Amino acid sequence: MIRPTPLWRSVAFTLAFYVYTTIACFALGLVLLTTRRATMQVATWWVLGAHWLERKLLRLNFRVVGTPLLQGTAIYAFKHESSFETLKLWQLLPDPAIVYKAELARVPIFGGFLTKLGMIPVVRGAGAKALMPMIDAGRRVIAEGRPIAIFPQGTRVPVGERRPYKQGVGRLYEQLQVPVVPVALNSGYFWPKSGRKHGGTVTFDFLEPIPPGLPVEEMMRLLETRLEAACDLLDAEARNQRA
Repeated sequence: MIRPTPLWRSVAFTLAFYVYTTIACFALGLVLLTTRRATMQVATWWVLGAHWLERKLLRLNFRVVGTPLLQGTAIYAFKHESSFETLKLWQLLPDPAIVYKAELARVPIFGGFLTKLGMIPVVRGAGAKALMPMIDAGRRVIAEGRPIAIFPQGTRVPVGERRPYKQGVGRLYEQLQVPVVPVALNSGYFWPKSGRKHGGTVTFDFLEPIPPGLPVEEMMRLLETRLEAACDLLDAEARNQRA
């Protein structure tokens, strides 16, 4: 059930989250010059701590339904409605390589963290030139046996809006020859871009994998059709909870 968060809880969470994240950034700055394992441990500590704050102050949790995680590597294509899911990728997937906008790599400390953990940068707006470095990085990730997480629309899309699906996920699918797993969610109802957050339970629905080897156009059609239909169902469920 969706529960509007009292103002004091929302303010307390915001303050606690930024103080906690500042501390985590100092810790990251200390470990960036050490091992990847140490950096991963600090990242995991930060993610789990943020989730604890969400549960205790916002009364916000999440659940996972649908197809179990695939053995081996795959591309997990997440709908993107809010910042909430970006904080949950490490809890949902084992050591994921996240496709992110390359300008984030210039952010002090955080950019070093992304590089250290072997994430996949992409230059938005650069067209086909941006795709080859992304594909090369994807090949490295696949060789390491890690899953790839991508937001196929390339940006956060508010509930109820439709945005085109970008060619990046199609090129990764074509070149890497691994399954694509659509992941539907309804986080936008609980964690809007602006305004007060709501307590309740966000649902992540791991849909039927799309097998490798299909024509790219067919994969893209299946991805968009399945993901939008599943999100519409989850959005309707969230609206009914709020009513």
